[in-house]
Amino acid sequence: MWEDPQNKNGGKWVVSLKARDHTMDDAWLWTLLAVIGDSLQDSDDITGVVISPRRGQNNRLALWNKTAREEVAKRIGMEFKAILRFSGQVVYQLHSESAKSYATSKTPGKWIL
Repeated sequence: MWEDPQNKNGGKWVVSLKARDHTMDDAWLWTLLAVIGDSLQDSDDITGVVISPRRGQNNRLALWNKTAREEVAKRIGMEFKAILRFSGQVVYQLHSESAKSYATSKTPGKWIL
């Protein structure tokens, strides 16, 4: 939850994948393995992983972290993108901005990789 004290000052890296693309399952699996296996450099900053399947739209996969410090957040984003072997955009959204609009889809990106 955005309101959780651990997430209050953080954000999330969001990737959008096609609804019928089997890479969504792979992306979910590889992200979970990286988080559970503590293989991310800043794993102590990771607070969760969220998958949002959507009908008729692109699915979303998000990696949440507790601090929006640029150096740490961008390092996490680069590792996330590498784990996924993703060539598209990965967008960082602040939880504080998402909470204002109550919708991730309307939240502007702070950084884009």
